[in-house]
Amino acid sequence: VSQSRYDQQIDLAAECFEASHNYLDAARIWMKAHRPQKTTECLVKFAMASEPHNIPNLTHDEFDLLFEFARTKKPIPQISGLLARSPKITKMIFDALVGNNFELALTLVKNSPDHLAGTLMSEVNVQSPEAISLAALFSSAGHDRYAAMLFEQVGDFKSAAESFEKAGDTDRASYCLERLGLGKPRGSVKTPPPPATYA
Repeated sequence: VSQSRYDQQIDLAAECFEASHNYLDAARIWMKAHRPQKTTECLVKFAMASEPHNIPNLTHDEFDLLFEFARTKKPIPQISGLLARSPKITKMIFDALVGNNFELALTLVKNSPDHLAGTLMSEVNVQSPEAISLAALFSSAGHDRYAAMLFEQVGDFKSAAESFEKAGDTDRASYCLERLGLGKPRGSVKTPPPPATYA
């Protein structure tokens, strides 16, 4: 009976916070009560109602619940923007790619600082299936230079040439086309230009 009364008090406290639109405190009470569905519902409400510049830090568990919610729905900008603040954002993007959820990965990248592309580039295994997906992700997100470098590393020289062209690196684009036998030789000695860099 005592435990039942305690559970009722927990429910009442969480419902009061939720009724006053204090969704984050409600979520945290639900989480302590081991009610993941209710926790997620309040976290989603919190994300939808919050101003982007006035959001407190979430815990790892709270980010994880929001990410699991995002994986099952069409991307929601407010939630993607909040997830982009997670310390585990790179893992979330790779998890989305592994799960063939390209749309979610794309919204996460677009809501993240530009320097995240360099972090993703440094962490990807170019021998893995995710490498070509990440290159396509960079291309879709407008990170043309990173897309070009990764396409080149995985041996997709046609896509690499197209991305280098978009990035304004015509020399590297020409070199990639030469690798395909589609470019004009620049002389008897085919010396490639210096490797593309992240800069």
